[in-house]
Amino acid sequence: MVTRTHLAGAVAAAVTLVSAAGLAQQPGRPPAGQPGTVTLSLSDYDRLVARADRLIRPVDPPPIPATIARAEAIVRVIGDRARGTFTLEGEVYSTGITKVPLLKGAPIVDARIGTTPLALLREGDTTVALIEGPRAFTITLEWGTVVTTSPGRAGVNVPVPAAGTVGAVFELPAAASDVQLHSGAVSRTTATPAFTRVEATLVPRSSAFIGWAARKAETQTARSARSIATVYSLVSLREAETRLASMVELSVLAGQPERIDVAVPAGYAFTGASGSASESAEESAGVVSVRLSRPQERRHQFLLSFERQAGAAGAFDVPLPRVIGAERETGEVAIEATGTVELTVNEREPLRRMDVREAGPSLLALTGQGVLAALRYQRRGDSDLTVSGDLTRYPDASLITAVADRAVATTLVTVDGRTLTEITLTLRNRAQPFLRVELPAGASMVSAEVAGETAKLASAADGARVPLLRPGFRPNGPYSVSFVYVQAGTPFLKKGRAELQLPKMDVAIGLVEWELFVPDRYRVRKFDGDALVEPVTPTDHPAAGGTGRGDGGGWGRGPGSGASSEGGDRRAAVGETKESVTVTADVDTAAREPRDEVAQAPSQNVFNLQRRVEGVLPVRVDVPRAGSAYKFVRPLVIDEETRVSFDYRSR
Repeated sequence: MVTRTHLAGAVAAAVTLVSAAGLAQQPGRPPAGQPGTVTLSLSDYDRLVARADRLIRPVDPPPIPATIARAEAIVRVIGDRARGTFTLEGEVYSTGITKVPLLKGAPIVDARIGTTPLALLREGDTTVALIEGPRAFTITLEWGTVVTTSPGRAGVNVPVPAAGTVGAVFELPAAASDVQLHSGAVSRTTATPAFTRVEATLVPRSSAFIGWAARKAETQTARSARSIATVYSLVSLREAETRLASMVELSVLAGQPERIDVAVPAGYAFTGASGSASESAEESAGVVSVRLSRPQERRHQFLLSFERQAGAAGAFDVPLPRVIGAERETGEVAIEATGTVELTVNEREPLRRMDVREAGPSLLALTGQGVLAALRYQRRGDSDLTVSGDLTRYPDASLITAVADRAVATTLVTVDGRTLTEITLTLRNRAQPFLRVELPAGASMVSAEVAGETAKLASAADGARVPLLRPGFRPNGPYSVSFVYVQAGTPFLKKGRAELQLPKMDVAIGLVEWELFVPDRYRVRKFDGDALVEPVTPTDHPAAGGTGRGDGGGWGRGPGSGASSEGGDRRAAVGETKESVTVTADVDTAAREPRDEVAQAPSQNVFNLQRRVEGVLPVRVDVPRAGSAYKFVRPLVIDEETRVSFDYRSR
């Protein structure tokens, strides 16, 4: 190993080779030393020492010379021989020619790296490739072997390369069944008329064996098999299609059937077969042939699916599949439909109605929604069975995602006919993003608040939009939503009739409370509309000299509301009493005279709205400061306007 002391000595020795005489001729250099020595400046000495510290370290070799990351194999069995193609992907890390092990104990027919022939070497029973590196590579190997046979079975030994992952596809004879794989796992089996395709994952660095049952054509034993069948069918009536799913349960009484034939319902297309008992299924000439995976068992179960594109509407008929060759076939049928429908099913022998709760678990397991009707049957011979009936569809009702328990409206009326209205809703909302407000003609939205925060309004062709939700705000309980709008109107004259209305809102409202504040220079009478006047106590009625503040103790209404202003408490009909009572008292005739007004003192909502007009709301409205309030209520309002009309006269 070269040390710093050795390097310094080497530097000194090299420097002694320089001629002292030559150095003496250069101006500005220090005087020469003793013979065989040289004098260096301090900077040159430090530079040489620093270079001696930077030693070149050798690069560590790779831990392995090469690796195979992934391998894919395709093995085809034709007759008594099998031929496979291996595709190996890997990388050589070492420099130069490197040996890469490929397969162990396998006769390789051809080997290529890309399109170039690959050099192979035999070391013991392992085939090794010679590849120059470093480089990535893709190797294609052709391999062949013979099929091993035993009574009733056949198989192939497949070498597995030492790769990170190994996938394989086996194409076995079409009659192959009971496929078993050792040193691997089968992920999928597909049967075609030409071959049986098996997809699997193999264990690296092993030898896999795939075996299968070698069956011949139908034997006398298979033809003489006897069985009984139970078929559970689910009929799904959809708007654009009709689907039929049939669960077939077969009990073998004698023999060993290798396949089960099922007649396809007329007008339906076979869409698939599934179940552990089904190895493969093929349709030909209106018959589905299901090849059984374990013919030696006595019970088999598999699911068949059929479909017809035309949806059921009005009268419908659905033929049922039939198990060909079964000595006896019984079954159950369940009918389901999507949407809002009314179903009537015809009952005719051998189809008989039954309670849907009596349906078997195999049938109920097929349903995806509520069963509307169920039938059971026992087929007689080879007769065809058809489920028929009538189906009526109704439009689906939209789901209510938001509802308002209460809506409080306050309207200020000015002498020039303009109105300023504030509506506050106590809302319960699950998923509705906006509140659509269809304002009256000539009205415009001024402001809106949602849960105490100002909301940004939006407009559309069918009305204004008040956002009910915002980022991070997903309430679980009721919250407040309010908005204010102003509406232009016709100025009041000395007398006339006026009509006011509240906007449509696309939420269901349990109770609407409306307070109307009219300037004191006008007297109103003859209320009409689709809202009721709020009840007031008799002592608070203006005609009785009260204060006008109602406490809800009774109903006081003008003539326009349809109730009399005198004698509002009628609890018993006169004709029902058998005794007469004479009452003598002084009567205040002025209090008994009917009045057209049902005025009340304004609530705090009126005062709050008056204060908001002064510099808070972005609109100028000369609201009245003195006047009378009239209160109305209306229960259960769903996307409709609320109207109130009245006669007025200047005082």
